[in-house]
Amino acid sequence: MRFFRTVAGKALLFLTVIFCVLAVILSGFMMYVNWEENIYRVPKEQTVRDDFRGRIPADASRDINEWVAAGQPSGILRAESYTNLHGVLRDSRGRAVMYSDAAAETIGQEEAPYLTFDVSLEKDASTDGAVHVLIGEKTGSSDAAGEYQYDAYLDTEFPYGDEYAFVNTAYSVLYALRYWIYAIAIGGLILGVIAFVSLMYVTARRPGTEELRPGVLTKIPTDVYLVLAGGLFALCVAGFGASAFSEWAGIAGMIVFGLAGMSVMLGICMNIAARIKQQRLFRHTVIFYAVRGIFRLIRRLPLIWKTVLFTAAYLLIELIVLAACHCLSARLFGLLFLRDLIMIPLVFCIAVAMRRLQREGQRLANGEITQPVDTKGYAGDFRKHAMDLSRISQGMNLAVEERMKSERMKTELITNVSHDLKTPLTSIVNYAALIADPDTPQEQTKEYAEVLVRQSDRLKRLIEDLVEASKASTGNLDVELTPCDANVFLEQASGEYGERFEQNGLELVVTPAPQPVMIRADGRRMWRIFDNLMSNACKYAQPGTRVYLSMSTWGTECVMILRNTSKEALNITADELMERFVRADASRSTEGNGLGLSIAKSLAELQGGKLELMIDGDLFKAILRFPVIAQ
Repeated sequence: MRFFRTVAGKALLFLTVIFCVLAVILSGFMMYVNWEENIYRVPKEQTVRDDFRGRIPADASRDINEWVAAGQPSGILRAESYTNLHGVLRDSRGRAVMYSDAAAETIGQEEAPYLTFDVSLEKDASTDGAVHVLIGEKTGSSDAAGEYQYDAYLDTEFPYGDEYAFVNTAYSVLYALRYWIYAIAIGGLILGVIAFVSLMYVTARRPGTEELRPGVLTKIPTDVYLVLAGGLFALCVAGFGASAFSEWAGIAGMIVFGLAGMSVMLGICMNIAARIKQQRLFRHTVIFYAVRGIFRLIRRLPLIWKTVLFTAAYLLIELIVLAACHCLSARLFGLLFLRDLIMIPLVFCIAVAMRRLQREGQRLANGEITQPVDTKGYAGDFRKHAMDLSRISQGMNLAVEERMKSERMKTELITNVSHDLKTPLTSIVNYAALIADPDTPQEQTKEYAEVLVRQSDRLKRLIEDLVEASKASTGNLDVELTPCDANVFLEQASGEYGERFEQNGLELVVTPAPQPVMIRADGRRMWRIFDNLMSNACKYAQPGTRVYLSMSTWGTECVMILRNTSKEALNITADELMERFVRADASRSTEGNGLGLSIAKSLAELQGGKLELMIDGDLFKAILRFPVIAQ
């Protein structure tokens, strides 16, 4: 295939395609002639004689007309003749009155005529005595003869290249190839297809590279190229049609113009193949450039001007169609004018509304979301769309606020976790250094070691809580849900934290449900929720106040509520308090890391429940909801 990418290889494929096309066309033409002339059943001699029987009378009539025009002289009509047909005209008594040429006198005495015709001469009174030659082939030995008899002699050696020699040669070729033409046609078709496909494949390619390198003609726009190449092909077709088939010169002209036409058509195919490979067949046209330019110009126009342009084009096309169909009557024109009088203002109102909406959309796209969308002056779907844009503006405002809030909380999260990690870590480093100092007294070393253990435990709990919070929020904790009585958790919380609450000056008031309330939960995870809530109450509740822990059923839900009064001002929302590392103690001077509520919320959701917070002044309320199951 590398060779066929060269100029010589492409030329070889090109000539192969031309040769195969010629072979197929000529084979097809010969098949048609063979069937029309019945060559497969009739001998060659009979076929040639039948053809000559139709040609000779015309030549004979020409010679007789020439003899009549010369005054019907007796003797030789012309001295020399470069034709294989010779004739002798005899009167009714058999005497030769005219020889077509000098050779006819000799031939007529030595051999029998090839064909014999009866000839009659008639005068036409309407044309000043003009003579008409009536000639017909003599079919038998009847005595009913005409005024004259024309004996035609044909030199079967065909020394001259006239039409009779050409016809004899043509039939000789037809008879010689009458069975081979089928194999030639099939072979030429197969080889031609292979060569054509190969030629299209290697078009615009060079040896040693896959990069496309089309010829200079591909730089011409496709439509211009097709017009020029199509005009050249049309000239070749015209020259082919003007060539005469009856003469050798005509055949040569047909071959020349036919080869030229096929070469032009094959060149067009190669050019189109190169353009297709470049993906520029339709894009590289004058029409495409013009249409693209028009659409670019229209696209840059404002919507109102586009509406004006398309409305004017619609009216013009409508007028042209009606005029072309001869349907433009005064009554129809009035109806159309009335319709357009109603339709055009409506179209412009729609265009104005769309333009306003377009400007509002562009304003929102540019980030101008603080100003609400004006919904006045709209109707129907346009008003609905304007309201949708207004809601989009409000939603974007909320989204921006939430995003800013989220970014702020992320910053606070990083700050808080850094502070909570740094505080015990700093203590551990400092006290470890003091213990390692040999000048430190033995009594202080023991105190420093206790601080070191306490801060290490604090750091350990912080890391464990952080890991647990991450696992709980992502659902990576194992939860085994089993039916259990929710009153048990309240009793367990009362027993575990009763003494601790008293130490912190708090009074715990527990109000369980009067009857067992069954829920589906994991006892271990459920106790962690109560542990976190009760621990927060111990840390942040105002001493000398009561902490209420109650449970009731609301419909199909079991509701457990923890209420306490905060000793610090709760200048924070419930949602913010639920975030990680967020504490009611903004100074972060108390124990805790701000993960308890976040862990409790995630654990409740993993078990199919909900944890909600409510803040009313200094009143803090944690509400835990779980669906009740049938006992």
